[in-house]
Amino acid sequence: MLPSFRRLLSYLVTQSLSYYFWPLDLYLVGPYYSAMAYQVRILTEYCKGCELCVAACPNGILEMSDDLTELGVRPARPKAGAECTGCTLCYQVCPDAAIEIWEVEAV
Repeated sequence: MLPSFRRLLSYLVTQSLSYYFWPLDLYLVGPYYSAMAYQVRILTEYCKGCELCVAACPNGILEMSDDLTELGVRPARPKAGAECTGCTLCYQVCPDAAIEIWEVEAV
């Protein structure tokens, strides 16, 4: 099976039958969760420094920068060495669409 097919199958299982078949989901996708990592990128030209993303992040990987943009705003930035889980809560709460979540290969 291809990894993308397994992820799709896992999504379908967890969304519709997760209560009854959760061991099947762990079997199908378990190795792929550890193989993928996520990276948060802040588009500083769009960020207005509202700090909603910092408050929304469950792992606390975002912080406010000390540097000012050309508009005089302190944008958000990912903390050094912090690992994103890809939950996309920061992306969903950002009113200016200034956040991108990228899937990267885990090292």
